[in-house]
Amino acid sequence: IRLYEALTARFPFSPQARQARLDLIYIYYRKGEKESASDAADQFLRENPTHPRCDYAWYMKGLINFERVPYRVERWHLPHYMQDISLTWERGDGHITIHATDRGEPIVDMRVTEHEWSNVDHRYQAFMNDEDGAYTSTIMMAGQFSENEEERGGITIHSQAMTGLLEDWDVDFTPFRELWMKNGLQTFHPLQTLASYARR
Repeated sequence: IRLYEALTARFPFSPQARQARLDLIYIYYRKGEKESASDAADQFLRENPTHPRCDYAWYMKGLINFERVPYRVERWHLPHYMQDISLTWERGDGHITIHATDRGEPIVDMRVTEHEWSNVDHRYQAFMNDEDGAYTSTIMMAGQFSENEEERGGITIHSQAMTGLLEDWDVDFTPFRELWMKNGLQTFHPLQTLASYARR
């Protein structure tokens, strides 16, 4: 790894350095350093957006993210839809509609409206449980925040395998009060077992 990194540092724009950056993605991945592999892929795509091997960098990013899913599900005890979904964006007059589909089958349509933004640093408390006990975690969210009390946003939930995970949800259009964050950083603190549910 040190030799590859030295090559890319000394001759950053040479064909050999570009190949070395691609090789580093795989080397980090094979060593189990998934974050370093993902960062290396991001750097290659940033610096070489039209390179003929960009598809390889995108493939490695997808592979790394796919392998993270079971860990995230186990770590945070959250339900998860294991199929990839497609998102399309439709701009209208003062709003954007996001369409989520799975292989052409509609899942969710969500309309969001334009807002004013302010910088915030919010603290949230999350709770979850499974057969082994109950847990809590602090989640910090810092970024630009917008709140709209007028319920101009809306969501349509379609009948589909993913939405089958929801209970007692009417499949129709439902307006909602909008709370949005962008350009943010979400920090998860370690899970804590709630004492009253600790295994005896």
